[in-house]
Amino acid sequence: MSSLNDCNDADNMVLVEEGASSRTIILNRPNVLNALLTPM
Repeated sequence: MSSLNDCNDADNMVLVEEGASSRTIILNRPNVLNALLTPM
């Protein structure tokens, strides 16, 4: 897989990892169990 690409430049809350035939979206808020926010 390629390196992580950030979708939100300000806070890096959403990271995207792209492979040859797949894409992984990472919600990068490790201190919060309910990680999804409306702006995301």
